[in-house]
Amino acid sequence: MADKAYFEKENFVKEDIFIGAEDKPANAHDAFHICFNIDKKYFRQMGVMVTSILKNNKDKNFVFHTFIDEYPSEETARMQKLAQEFKQEFWFHVLDTDKFSDFPNVRDEMSYVAYFRIYMPKVMKNFTGRYLYTDVDMLCLGSFDYFEKLDFKNHTVAVVEDLPQTAGPQLKILKMKNNRYFNSGMMYVNIEEWEKRAITEKCFTTLWQAKEPFFYLDQDVLNLAIDGDVVFLPSRYNYLPDISRELWETEGNEPAGLVIYHFIGGRKPWDFCLGAYDRLWRSYCAQSLWDCPVDPILAREPKNYQKYRHAAKYFFHKGNFYEAAKCLWLYASLKIKKYSN
Repeated sequence: MADKAYFEKENFVKEDIFIGAEDKPANAHDAFHICFNIDKKYFRQMGVMVTSILKNNKDKNFVFHTFIDEYPSEETARMQKLAQEFKQEFWFHVLDTDKFSDFPNVRDEMSYVAYFRIYMPKVMKNFTGRYLYTDVDMLCLGSFDYFEKLDFKNHTVAVVEDLPQTAGPQLKILKMKNNRYFNSGMMYVNIEEWEKRAITEKCFTTLWQAKEPFFYLDQDVLNLAIDGDVVFLPSRYNYLPDISRELWETEGNEPAGLVIYHFIGGRKPWDFCLGAYDRLWRSYCAQSLWDCPVDPILAREPKNYQKYRHAAKYFFHKGNFYEAAKCLWLYASLKIKKYSN
């Protein structure tokens, strides 16, 4: 394990950028701190998640922290407008990606930026004693009152258990002592206990020593390092739809009092708007300062032909036969175009 000096903030953070309603940050130790990690391609998704949080928690004083690989200066005016409109504060912590680039990456579509969340507490301890981390492929639909009242009972994080089809195989592969596996897309972090147990240091050591890549990257490593030292929360705080089933089979089975909806899997609402929660994401995007994708389903390109087949089945089972027929026609025509070239 590397010594503590290695993990000092100045070794990891290249720049801290503050944007607020005032020129200088307020004394926000008692504010509700929320963290994201993104690469700059996902700025809009972060903005939509922020908008949904603010719309559903108008009584709260937030400080938002985004851990990012590169800050896009073209977003500054939009962020300043958001800070002024809602009277909230935003920090952008630009991390040195070289510290993470040699970690194993099992899938090309997964960015090393996902590893940023294992370092966050080293920065966040300068701001607060606890914070809420969420992925940006999420939507807030309710109040965060529950988090503010939560008793950690000396545990490191509060999390939601992952779906059985994900947790089962990973528990066998990772050989964890605890028999429960959590989804790292939402973590309410108790920084004092995290630091006391050297979770960041354990994660880095595990990644440096790894002979094979971890399938779920940081999520596997965090489960290994924390291994049961958690408070498990109800699924409504990180609802994971069962993507092994068809969308029309799962829609409407969400838990009562849903607070956070998580768009897990490969289908995302910004490029394939189909179900009720996809449309809800679009509605929050329309309320945000970011442009909403124009096409209600997805680009009519040959590479997307299979998705139109799925859309046809969805509309058929929902009884919308006109949309089903239209998508079926697009599926056939795009498939012909793809394989005729």
